Amino acid sequence: MHEEQYEMALGEAEKRVLDVLIAADSGPALPIAVLAAACARLGGSPSEVDVRTMLVSLGPLVARGAAGTPDEIVSSTLRGFSDLRVHAAIADAAAMLAPTSAAANRYAEATEAEHLWLAGRPEEALRSLEARPLAEPALNYERWADWVPRFHPTSLLGIQAQARCATWTGKADEPRRAIQAFVALLPTAVRHLSPCHRETLSIRNNIAYLVGALGDHRKAMRLFAQLVIDSTAALSATDEETLHNRHLLAWTTAKCGFVSVALHQWRQLLSDVDRELASNHKLAFNIRDNIDFWTAETRARSSRGRNWTHRHAAGADR
Repeated sequence: MHEEQYEMALGEAEKRVLDVLIAADSGPALPIAVLAAACARLGGSPSEVDVRTMLVSLGPLVARGAAGTPDEIVSSTLRGFSDLRVHAAIADAAAMLAPTSAAANRYAEATEAEHLWLAGRPEEALRSLEARPLAEPALNYERWADWVPRFHPTSLLGIQAQARCATWTGKADEPRRAIQAFVALLPTAVRHLSPCHRETLSIRNNIAYLVGALGDHRKAMRLFAQLVIDSTAALSATDEETLHNRHLLAWTTAKCGFVSVALHQWRQLLSDVDRELASNHKLAFNIRDNIDFWTAETRARSSRGRNWTHRHAAGADR
């Protein structure tokens, strides 16, 4: 029997399974649990047992790995086009199962953004890329670089994609290229979003941070001081973006040698972060780490200064 005749002889449930497998063709093989959950979202309610039975009836139209086990993966030997609903069902099924299934989580990391894109949900695709970074910074840069051309360059999503690409450029040990990319992107964000848009402020944050990371702490301190003023006015004094800017202002202040000022800034900030975000928020941990580090550094410097003064005075007396 030819494949076309074979497919015509299938029931609705088997066709649904085949539709999902064809839609998943561009990525890795589909975990059996994701396949069953996606089929259920398309109108059926098959268990994994039901799906395995259907796979047997599909015969040469499917390829199975580790068949009959919880680790089973499935792909289709057919090729074809899929509608938006099928890609949406796969993406949503993988996301639902990812927190409790290692196989589903790996599949979501590799394919969720692409299925969301093909489902006509570009904003969610971009959020998926942000939420599921790859293990290596260089790989993340390459992935974002591949995605940037999909978006209009002056749209919000296009600007966000370019910014994330620049972020991973910096994390891939190329801070000078990263700052060049952010500086080039900033006028586009100002013009097409607004000077006070959250994404514009985020781009400025990245520029200021990279300026400091490259060693110009005084310029970074000035940039963050202005950014705190602007983000407070545009967002609020307690918005997370403003709180991050205040933290980095304190960091650059300390790096410039004004440690007592920075410690005062951090202590004030910590109470705001504990109240507005949470005492166990990552930013709160970073602030506490900096308070501990710079407090110890201040004491060490003070101790070294006393020792030097004592030795110098003793030498003068002799």
